[in-house]
Amino acid sequence: MTSLSSRPGDSGQTSLRGEVRVWKDSPQVELLGTLDELNAHLGLARSLGLPALLDVLLGQIQQQLCELGTELAGAQTSQKLPLLHPEHVQTLETQIAQWETQLPALRDFLLPGGSPAACQLHVARTVCRRAERRLTSLVRQTSPGVISPILQAYLNRLGDLLFVLARTVNLDAGFRESTWKNPFPQDSPP
Repeated sequence: MTSLSSRPGDSGQTSLRGEVRVWKDSPQVELLGTLDELNAHLGLARSLGLPALLDVLLGQIQQQLCELGTELAGAQTSQKLPLLHPEHVQTLETQIAQWETQLPALRDFLLPGGSPAACQLHVARTVCRRAERRLTSLVRQTSPGVISPILQAYLNRLGDLLFVLARTVNLDAGFRESTWKNPFPQDSPP
């Protein structure tokens, strides 16, 4: 890329991996934009002074999100590149298990809040869940096998991990978790 100014995009279309022209509001481009937004939110979380281990972990996840986007951008082109593998999902599961061990059991719905870094991780989690929903829509609209199911598993685990990390950051910073007070007794339906 020699210039940031992309006049070919003025018509409302963009190129995926240089091969396919698609509308900028297509499900594939919408998903890619959501992944970019998620990556930016993770960058903001990292800028808020996370512990070194979390900062490194989020940096690795940012790299993997770029790989996920690259894989999705080539999903309907001849340039299919499987960049995420089951090991990436397993690593997220391992991280969830490791960080979760220090957290108190959660018995109620948690209200996002606490430290600025934890709040930012909660925002990243919600954007990750949106990306997961958009990926599900895209999978349902494409032929079977075009999009690897590993990508769905990855985003699902990532959302879980971001929730655990937000709780961990709050615990480490001394913030007490706030929970939703259910107005309905558990034995009676609303």
